Amino acid sequence: FPVTIHQAENIAKPESDITFTLASVPVVTLSHFILASRQVLDDSPMLESYINTRLLYGLKLEEETQLLNGSGAFGNISGLNTNRTAYNRHVAGDTKIDTLRRAITQLALSEFQAEAIIINPAQWEQIELTKDDQKQYVFASVVNAAGPTLWGLPVVATNSQANNTFMVANLSQAAQVWDRMQATVELSREDDTNFRKNMVTILAEERIALAVYRSSAIIGGNFPQTP
Repeated sequence: FPVTIHQAENIAKPESDITFTLASVPVVTLSHFILASRQVLDDSPMLESYINTRLLYGLKLEEETQLLNGSGAFGNISGLNTNRTAYNRHVAGDTKIDTLRRAITQLALSEFQAEAIIINPAQWEQIELTKDDQKQYVFASVVNAAGPTLWGLPVVATNSQANNTFMVANLSQAAQVWDRMQATVELSREDDTNFRKNMVTILAEERIALAVYRSSAIIGGNFPQTP
């Protein structure tokens, strides 16, 4: 929003305006289940706790994948990478580190302050292992691992970000996650033939939506084929 500051007296204050465009985003149900015998769950509370934890962990992995890469097709979130603005500041000879710094500038030119870098763990490894001519690590500190950070920004290294790609974003301005139903774990003996077989269906489920407000606050693309 352009803001004008008047220091003189008896001058009308400037007005800003927000324009809204009506849009809708899907609320997506994420879920998966496993089968277990009733006897095992009755005899081993520790096993039940382990299963619940693993189910919720798998649900969060799928949530992360959808939030980053959901295609927007039926049953899918329209993810951050799907709505990103293409990186356009490549210079011949740039390294991965250069590329991320230029992406930060591309955000700044759109009036957004970068908040985070999202890359694949393989690319983050390459960056951390970058050495100077004296074979000293440029960014990484083997003794004092305080991070991961790059260019003063937190780095999220996740397999949900495709290999050799990156995202630099102001996530607080770019998008908002709507949690319509928090993750739950439910048990049922009535599913299919469970009752006859003394089996239990254990279902983990949640419902979420992602609204992307400003694609220009998400910069992404492919790394150059250089270190």
